[in-house]
Amino acid sequence: MQQQQQPAHVADDESGGSSKHVLAPSHGTAVAPAEKIPNFVKQYYETSTFSHLSTWRLQIQKAAADMIHAKRKLLLAGGDPCVAAPANPPHSAESESGLIAHIDLDCFYVSVAIRDDPSLAGRCVIVCPTSNSKLDNSTSEVASCSYEARQFGVKSRMFIRDALRLCPEPVVIPCTYDKYAAASLKFFQVLLQYTLRIQPLSADEAFLDLGEHGDQAEEVVRQIRADVLREIGCPCSAGIAHNRFLARLATKRAKPNGQYRLLPELVRDFLDPLSVRDLPGVGESTAKKLDALGVSNVQQLVLLPEARLQRELGLKLGSMLYNRARGIDSAALTLDHVRHVLRESE
Repeated sequence: MQQQQQPAHVADDESGGSSKHVLAPSHGTAVAPAEKIPNFVKQYYETSTFSHLSTWRLQIQKAAADMIHAKRKLLLAGGDPCVAAPANPPHSAESESGLIAHIDLDCFYVSVAIRDDPSLAGRCVIVCPTSNSKLDNSTSEVASCSYEARQFGVKSRMFIRDALRLCPEPVVIPCTYDKYAAASLKFFQVLLQYTLRIQPLSADEAFLDLGEHGDQAEEVVRQIRADVLREIGCPCSAGIAHNRFLARLATKRAKPNGQYRLLPELVRDFLDPLSVRDLPGVGESTAKKLDALGVSNVQQLVLLPEARLQRELGLKLGSMLYNRARGIDSAALTLDHVRHVLRESE
């Protein structure tokens, strides 16, 4: 028996923007299949998270990268009183200390919404890139969702109409790009108070080389997180390790609103229980190929010879997973990557 649809509740945003909170139809509400929605393909590209967010994210990354680059130039030209110069400045953008932190704002879009409307805390919040109120047939994608919504199986890039089936009493809100941009730039301003060696990964995450802070790295990260919470009003998590790959996995362990230091002697015990699906670069297709080889976790993956992985998965991916299973990541921080990519595309 189909559940009765709940009435939509819309609350105007006090800022005068397009933000609205919509109490979505309950998860029992019937939803039309994609092939029955008029102009499905056209509507998909008009409302896709990719088309709305990918360009915006890159623009914010460029702004952050330009800000970091300007700080470096200022320091080299005579010093910036707001940023302490490292005792031994690196000679190139690619050199690294072997002490990397990954800082990531928790559920960034949702956190900004909760900051501005605390009544959303603890609820199944779904962030949509548009303000479409016809949610039951919406082909917009989930831009982000709260941890509460994730417990019901909601994921980023899922169609909104599919997400609504999963959550009891979901609250759908549109993206507020101006607020995200302001929070993102403040985030990078905070990071710049501690190091110039920053690689922006997105509007809400970055790698930091903390070698200049030595034994104080964990305390520095703790202070960064406190500063971010004070300046932006949003929590963030952090992972610290001797390379980028492990730092990112350490952040996953730390979430939400925590930090975790992965020491070299703990890497094997840390990696072995992980599902291969937890490794960057392993999508559904690769996971199925590994399943066919009897590999579902890293402990099993590490037993396969590199040549076998290359044969089954291709040279590049096979070598990468062989190394990842051993905690190896030789890639250096590419501090000006975003600026170079955008310069080439202009």
